[in-house]
Amino acid sequence: MEDTIDTSSEQSLLDTGADSTNAAPAASSQPAAETPTQPSTGWVNPDGTFGEGWTNNLPEDSAAYKDTLSKYKSVPDMAKALANANALIGKKLGVPSEKSSPEEVAAFRKALGVPDTLDDYKFAPDALPEGMTWNDDFAKPFAEIAHKHNVPPGAMKALANQFAHYEKVKLESLQATFDKQRTEAIGSLQKEWGTEFGKNIDLVKNAAKMVGVNASSHGFSDPEVVRGYARLVQLISEDKMGRGMQSAEMMTGQSRAMDIMRNAENPLHQRYKDGDREIATLVTSLLKNG
Repeated sequence: MEDTIDTSSEQSLLDTGADSTNAAPAASSQPAAETPTQPSTGWVNPDGTFGEGWTNNLPEDSAAYKDTLSKYKSVPDMAKALANANALIGKKLGVPSEKSSPEEVAAFRKALGVPDTLDDYKFAPDALPEGMTWNDDFAKPFAEIAHKHNVPPGAMKALANQFAHYEKVKLESLQATFDKQRTEAIGSLQKEWGTEFGKNIDLVKNAAKMVGVNASSHGFSDPEVVRGYARLVQLISEDKMGRGMQSAEMMTGQSRAMDIMRNAENPLHQRYKDGDREIATLVTSLLKNG
């Protein structure tokens, strides 16, 4: 008996798409839909770039180097940077020595930005305290030192700005000290002279002007200086009066009487003018005795 193949059964299997281990998948006339690529939320994307916010996966103690790592956008970028860093590890820095060639020294200076000549150093401060001026001749020795020791102009400019700030603070401190001393000196003299304070101050100013001294100078913040000038004026006045009295006393008779009556600098003249009876009697006696 011949075996026959039931083609209808085979056909029915193809028509219904029943499962069969030997059956090939049916071909479709429609193109397969592409699955959209989803952004990675992990460390690295399939193309080697780092995932969005990948640095957030770093340990909590990584804050010190997170910013540095975040500049790398892919694994190849980081690998290249690591390779370059490893190549520099242990490599001798090109700091010039006595054995360095002129070319090596020049390359080192160029890398630091050291100028070729002293004239290329421009490090005047951005601002100077009131009353201060910049002197290029004064700055030249500093430029020579900077050039000799390979100091870049930027570093010298920063130092000059710091120096100007220091000078400003120092001047402000000196001015505050001067103001304090002046206030204390005025208080001391006011207490000592009382109602004569204004008069004595005017005497000191006039005396200073007479000898060509600036009464507003720092020296007059010292009460001893002011007190000394006032005392000197008094001594001069007393000496002048004393010499006047001595001259009058050396006169005799009519000469002395006439000096009392006519010489305004004679210490007895004013009393005579005021009608002092004692002085009037003295004058009469001198005239009689010749």
